[in-house]
Order: sequence, then C-alpha cells, then structure tokens
Amino acid sequence: PINPTSKDVKDFWKFMQQKYGTTIIEKKNATEMKFVAEMLDLLGILDKQAFLNRYTTTLGTKIYVPHPIGSDLPGWDLCGQIIICAHEHVHVEQDRKAGGLVYEWAYVTNTAARTQYEVEAYRTGMELDWRYRRTMRTPKEIAASLKNYACTPADIKVAEKALALAIPVIKAGGLTTEVSKVAAAWLDARFK
Repeated sequence: PINPTSKDVKDFWKFMQQKYGTTIIEKKNATEMKFVAEMLDLLGILDKQAFLNRYTTTLGTKIYVPHPIGSDLPGWDLCGQIIICAHEHVHVEQDRKAGGLVYEWAYVTNTAARTQYEVEAYRTGMELDWRYRRTMRTPKEIAASLKNYACTPADIKVAEKALALAIPVIKAGGLTTEVSKVAAAWLDARFK
C-alpha cells in the first residue's frame, strides 16, 4: 500500500490540474458555492454546512474543495485526497465529452444520468483504492451515498449492481477510465 505525504498529494493534484486544465478553489471562499449550498438546503437535498464542509464539487474545469489540498484532516486522509482528485477529474472529462451544458443539465435534472456519472467516478476511485491500498468500500456503501445526491432508491440499486459487477475487473487490476489510467501512470512512477 502507498503512504503518500502531503507533498505527494499536492504534486498529484498539480499534475492532474495541468493534465486536465483544472483550477482548484477553496469552497468556503467561493460565493457561488455559498449560493449553491443555500439552494440545496432550501430544496431539502443536502444540508448547506455538509455541502460546504464535506463535499468536493466540480463545475466545468473548476474543482471546489472543502479543505486545503494536502492537509491531513480527520475524514480527509492523504490517500483519500488522491482518490477524490481522480473522482473529480472523471467529472471534468464527462463534462468535456458531453459538451458542458448538456452534462451539467443532465446531472442536475436527471437522477438516472447523475447516477451513471457518479458510478463511473466512484468506479475510478474503487480501482485506485484497490490498486494502491488493497481495500475497497462495498458497492452497497458507495451506492447508499447517492442518497446525498437526491438519487432515487431505484437509482441506488442500479448503482450498487453496476459497482458490484465491476469488482472482478478491478481485482484483476483493470483500469476502466482514461482518468484511472492517467492517475495510475503517475502514481506507479511515484510509488513503485
């Protein structure tokens, strides 16, 4: 298993930012994120403090983080920050492939589409978690977190099944997304 330092995490994020043309913004300093937090709270989707303090959010090529990158805070272990970075960069690629507003509209308005996007991003995290820590959250646990994204019970069942079906490929060392492959190439060079 890898044991990244704060510098490793910062270097990985910097590499991914350069590769994908992303900008990192601290969520607590972003007026637009405070507005989104208020809206999610008013709509009963997600508590505004939870949104601001626990969730990394990607809009286009801007990634809003709830903590400074590379800080070893409770609930934000360093290896986990590498996995979150890859997860968020999957969303950047999804946005690019779908053409920006098409992705964003589908993500916001269609729970099935949102589920599909999150499954791909979570699968990327599962792949990296297994490759570098030989651990993996269960598909049931991951899918259950989609409740926080206002996904339906049917969406959550679909997500759980899709993630469960990916496990044999993951345990065989498979990397199924372009982001997984890019991240693994950097991490292998750094840690192996």
